[in-house]
Amino acid sequence: MPYVTSFERLARQEGRQETLQEDVLDILEARFGTLPEEVRQSVRAIGDNVRLKQLHRRAVLVESLSLFTQEL
Repeated sequence: MPYVTSFERLARQEGRQETLQEDVLDILEARFGTLPEEVRQSVRAIGDNVRLKQLHRRAVLVESLSLFTQEL
């Protein structure tokens, strides 16, 4: 197994966060159309992968964009 530096681990973590953030935004756009910039910025500001996964599920299931933004 190759040695992974802390820098590489951090880069992978940041890459996963960006992917999760974009996935949440993509789902919201597909369901509700163009998103307000505040929603985009709020999602991109989240750095916790567990929280992003929760929001991913909510983006799929939530009834409206306003309900989603209340959960941000």
